[in-house]
Amino acid sequence: MTEPGNLTAKIVKGSALLLGLKIVARGLGLVSTLFLAKLLAPADFGILGICFLAISLLETFSETGLQSALIQRKGDIDGYLDSAWVASVLRGFGLGLLLYLSAPLVAAFFETPRAGEVLRALALSPVLAGLSNMAVVVFMKELNFKKLFLYEVTGNLSYFLLALPLAFWLKDVWALAYAILASKALTCLASYLLHPYRPGFRFDIRKAAELFQFGRWLFWTNIVLYFINQGQNAFVGKVLGATALGFYAIAYKISYLPVTEITSVFSKIMFPTYSKLQDDKVRSRDIYCKTLHVLAWVSIPISGIIFFFSHDFIRLFLGPKWLPAVAVIQVYAFSGFLVSIGASAGPFLHGTGKPRIVTKILMLRLTVTGLFIYPFTVQWGMPGTALSILLSTLVVEPLEVYVVARFTGNSLLELAKGVAVPFGITAVVLGMTRFVQTFTGEIEGRWVFLGFVVLVVVLYLGVCFIYDRFFKLPALRMFMTIASCFLPAGFGASRTEQAVTQPVERCL
Repeated sequence: MTEPGNLTAKIVKGSALLLGLKIVARGLGLVSTLFLAKLLAPADFGILGICFLAISLLETFSETGLQSALIQRKGDIDGYLDSAWVASVLRGFGLGLLLYLSAPLVAAFFETPRAGEVLRALALSPVLAGLSNMAVVVFMKELNFKKLFLYEVTGNLSYFLLALPLAFWLKDVWALAYAILASKALTCLASYLLHPYRPGFRFDIRKAAELFQFGRWLFWTNIVLYFINQGQNAFVGKVLGATALGFYAIAYKISYLPVTEITSVFSKIMFPTYSKLQDDKVRSRDIYCKTLHVLAWVSIPISGIIFFFSHDFIRLFLGPKWLPAVAVIQVYAFSGFLVSIGASAGPFLHGTGKPRIVTKILMLRLTVTGLFIYPFTVQWGMPGTALSILLSTLVVEPLEVYVVARFTGNSLLELAKGVAVPFGITAVVLGMTRFVQTFTGEIEGRWVFLGFVVLVVVLYLGVCFIYDRFFKLPALRMFMTIASCFLPAGFGASRTEQAVTQPVERCL
């Protein structure tokens, strides 16, 4: 078993690397979204959203869960890579062919002819993904976050560098489509440059069956997640139209992704960590508690800032034509942090071999959403759709935390305290900011807007520091230790090393 100190150091350093990647990726994504929203029309984003509905549908219903099975599997996985790669290639080509042939049907269903043309081009996307080197899962399984960072940054950076000039040149949805295909191709190339494994077209039915045994529950999980995440988009696109879907997609990206991307960092780290600690219930319990608390301290203030400044942000950065998205952003800002906190349960349940529980909980969430999405949308439009998602989140996410607490023996009171404190601090800070605004009036100018955001961040960190001085919060210190890994190499190297090996070890 991995030594506690080594595992802790890997978790912290991995968190720093992947968190840095997500910060860069989301920063680039936000900048590109601002410029793309200026250059392209809402209908262009709607057309791309329709295409992704079709792509996600086929990808979800053909998901094998092989990568997760390889990560979760104990011991050496070299003998399984060829079989997994062959399955991935066949799946990729099959998806590409189905997307190409079904493009006219998708365009007819949504009554958007251009969606069919774009979808036929994007049919190459799953082919490129299927050809990628399956051995990249080794980076995750062995907690090699440096190479994982390089692998993932390739796709994020290449899309950013290509999408903007293409949008300036073409000024339509094809700019986004070409950028997506180019980033997929470069990511595929990077997978072979970063790992020496070269796949062979060899397929062992017995080994594949062992992987599919674990992956079948991930298959059902992904199907349910598709209907949760993409079902709302399909509903908006069909009932309210492509333009409404464009507003809805931008609202989702602004409000939801900053929080969920941070969550995905911890998910990628904690899934292989829990897989390594399957037989160590005490450490798994402590790590889960601290992970949930760290997510709360990060996601709650981000969601609060998004909720508080959404109208001013849209007005100043995107322009009046995007104001219909504000109400959706505000609803999603509240549900976003709930999802991020509840999502801490998924890596634990998957890593400890209990994926069926995740599937059942998600089915409950889908049921609640399905009951309310139609009447809410008919009554309130796009905000009504978002409200149906929020309602299902309020029901399901606390249940996920409760289930994991039962398995780990965590105190529900302790878990709740770790969420309630940052929520209260965020509410106080936003209240103070609103009080300041009564004297300054409406925010005018982008630099003034950024100044107010910085004010909220400084006030939040200040109140957190004061609170920690009195109550000594280990989760907050863990987050600060992760942040310390971003210090320059020559700045207090010994101090950073101590931060990695000492304070967090006490937390975990």
